[in-house]
Amino acid sequence: MLGEVIERIAAARPDATAAIDDRGVTLSYADLIAASDDMLRDIGPERQLILLEGQNSCAWLVAYVAGLRGGHPMLIAPGGNPDALGRLQDSFRPSLRLTADRGFQVEHLSERPPELHPDLALMLSTSGSTGSAKCVRLSAASLHANAASIGAYLALGPDERGVVSLPTHYSYGLSIVNSHLHAGATLLLTGESVVADDFWTFCARHGATSFAGVPHSYDLLARVELPSRAPASLRYFTQAGGRLPEAQMRQFATLAERHGWRFFVMYGQTEATARMAYVPPADALRKAGTIGIAIPGGALSLRDEDGAAIEAVEQVGELVYAGPNVMMGYATSPDHLRDAGQPPVLATGDLAVRDTDGFFRIVGRLSRFIKIFGNRIGLDDVERLLADAGHPAIATGIDDQLLVATRDASAVPAIAAMLRRDLKLPDAYFTVRVVEDYPLLASGKIDYAGLKASIPARADAAPATARRDPAAVGAAFIAAFGDRGHEETASFASLGGDSLNYVSVALALEGVLGDLPDDWPALSIGQLTALAEERADGELPAARTAMPRNLETLRAIACLLVVVYHVVGLDSTSGLRLPDGSIWLRLVDSLDFIRMPLFTAMAGFLYAAMPAPGEGLGPFLRRKVALLAAPLLFVTLVNWLGRSAAYGVRDDLIWGLLHGYLHLWFVYALMVLFVIVGVLDCYVSMAWRFWAVVFLLTPFAAMTLPFVYLFSISEALHLLPFFVLGMLLHRRPQLMSSRPLLTLAGAGAVVLLALQQLVLSGLMAQHWLLPMGIAGGCAIVLLALHFFPRLIALEVLGAYSFTIYLWHPMGNAAVRQALRIAGVEQRPVLFLLGLAGGMLLPVMLHTIMTRAPRWISLPVIGR
Repeated sequence: MLGEVIERIAAARPDATAAIDDRGVTLSYADLIAASDDMLRDIGPERQLILLEGQNSCAWLVAYVAGLRGGHPMLIAPGGNPDALGRLQDSFRPSLRLTADRGFQVEHLSERPPELHPDLALMLSTSGSTGSAKCVRLSAASLHANAASIGAYLALGPDERGVVSLPTHYSYGLSIVNSHLHAGATLLLTGESVVADDFWTFCARHGATSFAGVPHSYDLLARVELPSRAPASLRYFTQAGGRLPEAQMRQFATLAERHGWRFFVMYGQTEATARMAYVPPADALRKAGTIGIAIPGGALSLRDEDGAAIEAVEQVGELVYAGPNVMMGYATSPDHLRDAGQPPVLATGDLAVRDTDGFFRIVGRLSRFIKIFGNRIGLDDVERLLADAGHPAIATGIDDQLLVATRDASAVPAIAAMLRRDLKLPDAYFTVRVVEDYPLLASGKIDYAGLKASIPARADAAPATARRDPAAVGAAFIAAFGDRGHEETASFASLGGDSLNYVSVALALEGVLGDLPDDWPALSIGQLTALAEERADGELPAARTAMPRNLETLRAIACLLVVVYHVVGLDSTSGLRLPDGSIWLRLVDSLDFIRMPLFTAMAGFLYAAMPAPGEGLGPFLRRKVALLAAPLLFVTLVNWLGRSAAYGVRDDLIWGLLHGYLHLWFVYALMVLFVIVGVLDCYVSMAWRFWAVVFLLTPFAAMTLPFVYLFSISEALHLLPFFVLGMLLHRRPQLMSSRPLLTLAGAGAVVLLALQQLVLSGLMAQHWLLPMGIAGGCAIVLLALHFFPRLIALEVLGAYSFTIYLWHPMGNAAVRQALRIAGVEQRPVLFLLGLAGGMLLPVMLHTIMTRAPRWISLPVIGR
């Protein structure tokens, strides 16, 4: 049975563009119809249940439209999640499936087709991220009604070009597809995050008129200066998928008003196809914090605990929606697919109030629902699930914590296993406890409220079987990126991951995944979690590319040695103002083979983990220059002003900006290294043999070419061997454990350190220091990576290393000046407190800046 959405597709101008994806594919409406006709011939004339994997691509769109046009009900599964795909296939026995890894070619299954109600068009999981086997059944009529309603209040027409970056298995993302097809408009399909440069490049190239986001998307947008990113073609943007904080709603409504855009805040549930309410843009500021009014064709109301209608304003009741877009009902097995639809009324489970203008505001949820990972869990459903399995129990909880109480201690392992398997809950998100009896109120009803706070645990409650917790994937991202790490569709790359958090995230992921996929930085959190779920109980595959466990320790040591160097001082006029020949000066000079070689080799190793070819030279260099150049200029200016104010020193600012001011020469050199290596990697070769030749030839170039101060080019050339060594150790990890190489490095280090002391004593010429420094530094890097222990106490400094490097002279100088004003001249005290100031003050600054808007934090800490 054709729905009106399909009739609208057929009526669209044939040469009009239906869709463009970020893979470079473009479809006209004529192309879309022809391609879907071809697919329908493969599917066959008999009406069948199709399992369709979600994806933001034109190939997926052809498959989706083919299903709609053929009247075949579709069960849409999360993309890139084989477990969810298999789970839904096992639960509903579809007749065929269309998956991304097979290019959405028809794959007939041997299952006997289930009986299908004639109105059934679509099935969406109630837990889109995990592919729960409880699905919402939607009719063709409800798809049309919601698409038409959304098109009406958004004023969609054929000239619209809407971006679909939300997953297409998610009702919000799918509603954009349906409403734009209904309007004969163009879909711009991409999997990029709203913070990625490629997202905005794609929007600008194809004249995007709108984009959509969930609350987390707007958290990210608040940090990226939307006016400078948005294409000139932008007309409006929408938000749904959860409550947007009132302050943020005001922020974006004001921004939209200032730039002539429209901003729609919307409310919906999968059970209502997608949308139930919206706030008209003209009211976005006046009604910030509300969900607005019912969509065209729908009606919102409130009812009390007895089911009676609430007409009074500002009185709390359950929000109820009525409209043609309400689901046919739920399905958990093939038997439900033949059932007729339910009355078009939906009790949302949300508590709300109505104001004097008829706008609704959510104030809470009914107590018999909780949310874990943003997915709603019905506590009555949990009790029913357990009872059906022969394990009577009661369930309560709060968000992100389910509590199940049972009187049967022997049932605890089985209950825990069911919660893991059927609700997909990690151990950290539920508790199963044994009680003598269920707590009761005076009325005889179960005291759920008291149960939350005071269920006595018994010693004979059996613990859940130990397993690796897939939730550790999300925890690793949250630890690295804060709230941004909650978004399942985000990836390490799209979140702006870099060398400062690569190691910590990679090591955390190895704990639950073992061997990491080569492209793990580009995989979404949801995909990595699904992989962790697959591997949760078995033996983890060994890592092919070994991530040294001590990498963060060594970076922290290099950082500490740099700070020590500047606290002690270069000579008798700086730092502690030690006399020439002081043992302190001799000691820090002796560490030359360790400090910058170690720092630079770590940078090279982490570059190889995230090389330029992975994202393209242009985006790679733009990102590196932005992260390095902004703080470089700002810190140069602050240091120049500080030295002038504190010491009356009148340095040449222009010279400093061109050549690297004070300690900042290393940042210039690092930028030059990224340019050199990025260009060679992208346009010459990534092969390790090529880089081995570069490693061997570079020292000769460094020793023979004339010294170039501009942008610290010569310093970059001197550091290039260490950078390339780090790359080689990542690309050929067996080098780190090669016994002959380690033996040679050990002997070389001893000899070269001894020769270094002869130079420092004046017994050898100074010009020998450069070749000895290159050879000695490489030897010590190799030995340190292989032998140095992991020191957890030091690792915390790794995340702050760039900020410490930028600001440690200011922190040290501030403490030293304060101590000297106070009359403290003892060098050990000046050294210890100066070292503390050089390390801790930048850490404090970093902590403060991570909470500041990006335009403030970028020049200060490069993030």
